[in-house]
Amino acid sequence: MNNTGFSSKTTVEAGLMTALCVIIMLMSAFVPGLGFLKLIVLPIPAAVLFIRHGLKPMLASIVATGIIVGIMIGPIQALGMVINFSLLSLVLGYSIVNKKSAGKTIFFLSLAIIIGVVVDGAIFVWFLSPNGLKGAIDSFWKLIDMINAQRDAAISMYKSMGLTEDQLAQFDRVFPRITTELLKQLLPGSAAISVLIVAVLDYFVTRLILKKLKYEMKPLPPFTSLYVNNRMGALLIILVCLGLILIKVGMPQAQYFITFIIVIARIILAFDGAALTVYFLKYRFKTWNTLMAIVVIIIMMQFDIIFFYLGLIDMIMDFRKLDPERLFNKK
Repeated sequence: MNNTGFSSKTTVEAGLMTALCVIIMLMSAFVPGLGFLKLIVLPIPAAVLFIRHGLKPMLASIVATGIIVGIMIGPIQALGMVINFSLLSLVLGYSIVNKKSAGKTIFFLSLAIIIGVVVDGAIFVWFLSPNGLKGAIDSFWKLIDMINAQRDAAISMYKSMGLTEDQLAQFDRVFPRITTELLKQLLPGSAAISVLIVAVLDYFVTRLILKKLKYEMKPLPPFTSLYVNNRMGALLIILVCLGLILIKVGMPQAQYFITFIIVIARIILAFDGAALTVYFLKYRFKTWNTLMAIVVIIIMMQFDIIFFYLGLIDMIMDFRKLDPERLFNKK
């Protein structure tokens, strides 16, 4: 044993993982386009340390990483990044050691991402923004104004090129002006889906890397097994009814609550419908994988409402017999 309280092997591995974390953090901070590394790749070295040697060496490595990076880029910026990746590392390490299912791991990864983003945003607002929360909001709306100005310039250019009013109206539907109302309606649902995508990518990349290191993680279920059970459907219906009641009694912001629930329900059921479509194309019609992907992408881009209705019907009928508590055809 050495004076750190860890074995020599643990100390050496912790030092190597710390060096790797420092390099990844600096790359994500300074190299354009590599910001995603702090969420997708950065948690993996600390998680491996947790798996091999336990919680204390992982925490020691995270603290050392924070100190080194804090010296290089500033303690406030480093603090936000360290909180983000330490939460993800803890979730990954704990889930792998305790053999948690892919679904549970992704759920807790999503929670960790949300907490990390909130804390990171709070640190930015209170310590880095020149005028605090007001300054951060003003900067955000300046960015929105720039986007809207570019959109208006594009419409003017298309108009000068001779596009008809119908074509311009179609462009306006696809790319509407960004307003407060639009953000309140779309931002919550978009943020929720973005968090879920990052969590799935995090799990997928971690599993890919750990497989090379001879560590096993439970595989992600195949896309064709994705389904919405009737209990989740009942919950969505209850939430929509609750939103309608809140609107009826004049509750402020109730409209945004129900819009958020509807957006989430539409996305969830659309994925169910897409999974059902892939299932029939793959197993019933024996379609090639490439052709199947092309068909699904085209439908998703142009007629995503079809997937929504397919998902809604599948939630009730359970065509693939995946839900043990399905309403019909229990035999």
